Amino acid sequence: MTWKTIKTLEEIFKTDLNYLKSQGVINYQSEKYAIYNQKGELIRGKPEERAVSFDIQNSEVETDKGNIFKARFILGTDGVLSKTRNALNKAGLIRDKWSAGLATALETFIPKQECPAFPDHPIIYFGYIPWGYAWSFPGAENQILGICGLNRKVKGRFKECFYNFLKTQPVSKKQL
Repeated sequence: MTWKTIKTLEEIFKTDLNYLKSQGVINYQSEKYAIYNQKGELIRGKPEERAVSFDIQNSEVETDKGNIFKARFILGTDGVLSKTRNALNKAGLIRDKWSAGLATALETFIPKQECPAFPDHPIIYFGYIPWGYAWSFPGAENQILGICGLNRKVKGRFKECFYNFLKTQPVSKKQL
């Protein structure tokens, strides 16, 4: 869960992070992440800042710590009502009908005792599905493997793309 999701849960249930953990709502936590493509690791780190504003024209993102990052690509993984999407919408860069932006996601849960070789932190993977990404997220009891892509770009190849991604993960043949 993102920190935004945790804050929303705290507001709705009038509670705090420790209570959510004690009730099993949050059962795994990691302070690091990694991003891969099909050739290997691209970046590894700890999430330390969050985006607060976007300057689309100059390709800049400002963080809550006042830092400004300039990049050719911005990856917004904060949901359909995200700040990234809102900024792109205001800049007139999202023109498709809402249905053209629909995506499909597939997930599977692998019991940790069956595959102890999984990393202890979330990993995002690119290159396994057109206009989408795959993931490996650790949990207390299971590793969550998933893939998501734009329906209009994947064109019915979700199963094939997911299977190809799963073959790169430390899972046994019987789990494929």
